[in-house]
Amino acid sequence: MPDLPEEAVVVRGGYMRNKSLKISAQVHCDETGGQYGWCFWCCPGKTADEIARDADFDADVIRTSTVGRIRLAGFEIAPDRDEDDHVVVALNGEPDGDACKRLRDAFDEARPIGG
Repeated sequence: MPDLPEEAVVVRGGYMRNKSLKISAQVHCDETGGQYGWCFWCCPGKTADEIARDADFDADVIRTSTVGRIRLAGFEIAPDRDEDDHVVVALNGEPDGDACKRLRDAFDEARPIGG
């Protein structure tokens, strides 16, 4: 799968509070056999609302960023699956509060889908 362009929009459902980010990283670790990570949705060329609609989020709000902003925050983001628009930030271990804040700061404030 090709590298993600810097300007590609990245979307995550929910508010991205520390507790939910830590739980999400642990779930990813449990599902992958030991690799902590955060999952997002990204499809180069699509808007945030198009991505959210296609992903059918189980959340009332989304937060958006770009691949470039996430990389500037110190994280590498890469495609996770060949069959869809799922991407992941692999972590070197359980995230601490600083890592959660850097990630959250790389995203716009939460907003309603379509809003």
